[in-house]
Amino acid sequence: MAWIAILLMALATYATRVAGFLFAQHPMRSQWSNRFLRHVPAAILVSMIAPHALNHGHEEATGFLVVAIVQVMKKNALLSMGCGVTVVIAMRYLHI
Repeated sequence: MAWIAILLMALATYATRVAGFLFAQHPMRSQWSNRFLRHVPAAILVSMIAPHALNHGHEEATGFLVVAIVQVMKKNALLSMGCGVTVVIAMRYLHI
């Protein structure tokens, strides 16, 4: 049973890599697809970070919230990540 799961995951990984090459050769030209694809990296990043940030203590949850607020207000990813990390470090240092 485990071999079937491993084989299916290998096929899925290969399919995503091949699909990237195929889409690069024939780019989608519709405005909707361009808007959709522009938001995919941020959606993937949030889907990987949010579960950890929201399930591992109030410091991480507060830092995640600060990142979201600063990003919405300033539209600067580096600034928002820096603010979030600063908040988490300060809360851990001050034992808040």
